[in-house]
Amino acid sequence: MNSARTLIKACVICLIPLLACSIYYTSERLDDLPAYLYISAQMALPLLLISCAYLANLAVMGRCSGWRLYTSAIAIVLSILTIGLTWL
Repeated sequence: MNSARTLIKACVICLIPLLACSIYYTSERLDDLPAYLYISAQMALPLLLISCAYLANLAVMGRCSGWRLYTSAIAIVLSILTIGLTWL
């Protein structure tokens, strides 16, 4: 259990700078877009990370069916598409 807490702390330490840099460079790149596109591009990476963590949690708990699985999978796909369209 102690190693899991250490892994979670290490992930948080690595992801906070990633989120900050991603939001900063995305906001620089998308200055002239409408507000709804700007906000969706800003929220794509945090939503992707949260959805992946939730999907992994569902898999560990053995509940790989139902609306929660489909909702998190759709959120992952939409986030990847948004990030791809923003940076490509």
